[in-house]
Amino acid sequence: MRQLVVLIAVSTALHVKHSNLPVEKETFIDHAFLLSKLWNMGIRRVANKLLENYLKDRYPVVKVNDVKSLPVCTNIGVPQGSILGPLLLILFVNDLL
Repeated sequence: MRQLVVLIAVSTALHVKHSNLPVEKETFIDHAFLLSKLWNMGIRRVANKLLENYLKDRYPVVKVNDVKSLPVCTNIGVPQGSILGPLLLILFVNDLL
């Protein structure tokens, strides 16, 4: 649980520092793979389950010129406009850099 608190604190600091930067536009991050990577980084048990619940069963809607899409359940990507989204993306690509 302490790891999740640290994760949120770091994410909040990143979000505040870079709030004027555009958030990642399109990410194809599989939730199961992301959670597996977080598990391997030491974010386990309750913290991992909380992040799983945070990511699953999201129904994003896209709005273009006053026309909204139908909500569709997705199991990929990180929530846009969230505080944790950019940090989860950084953790996901961490080993690729």
